Amino acid sequence: AYYVYGFMLLVFAILIIVIVCVTIIGTYFLLNAENYHWQWTTFFCAASTSVYVYLYSIYYYCAKTKMSGFFQTSFYFGYTLMFCLGLGMLC
Repeated sequence: AYYVYGFMLLVFAILIIVIVCVTIIGTYFLLNAENYHWQWTTFFCAASTSVYVYLYSIYYYCAKTKMSGFFQTSFYFGYTLMFCLGLGMLC
């Protein structure tokens, strides 16, 4: 049971390293092209990870869960949206 936390920490560290590298490369290319409105582009480049997670959660809902009803669906997608927004801000 304790190995899960170490594995999650390792995955989180890899995520942060990849996000930092992608953001640095995106900023370099935008500034090299003399695009001085680079801030939002690089922010959304890093935050696009949360879009992938949300799209996967839609697939997971349709393919794997047996949920039905308005409240289950709204709670699932509401909490997933809040998690993805937090992930996007974190990245």
